[in-house]
Amino acid sequence: MTNCVSSGTKYLNRREELTCSATARLIIYSFFEQVYCHNLSRFDGILLLKYLVIQPNIILKTRIREHQIDQIIIYDKKKLKTPLLYIRDSLKLLPSLKSLAETMRPELSSKGSIPHKESNKLNIRDKQYELIKYLKQDIMILAGVLKQSIRKILLAGIGLV
Repeated sequence: MTNCVSSGTKYLNRREELTCSATARLIIYSFFEQVYCHNLSRFDGILLLKYLVIQPNIILKTRIREHQIDQIIIYDKKKLKTPLLYIRDSLKLLPSLKSLAETMRPELSSKGSIPHKESNKLNIRDKQYELIKYLKQDIMILAGVLKQSIRKILLAGIGLV
């Protein structure tokens, strides 16, 4: 899995190169058998599958529920009995980030939104500042929610909650 295959002889673009590198590292260096991607069933899963299906050394199995990708299982072609990695959709376990933020971390302000229908290849650079601000806020909210959740779990584990 260290050698990434592109849809052509050379990488078509930087996005494909980054996807290749990130996915290879995720599989090779993962300490866990399961990784959760938020929104796997709608967006992230499509991007991952686009890259993964052209890799010669792996076999993929997908689980689809309610017409959406629920899970991607990655196997090494040489070791088909043991999966390398399960990639699952955290959106199936957790409510939306917006509702998590409102419930658990209202002090982090609102999640915000971006006009998806108005964004396209032609104007993405013009909206760069707005998109980066939106992504940073999402990361801050998710990190805050995870930090609070982990803290509660640890405190409960030692009997302080």
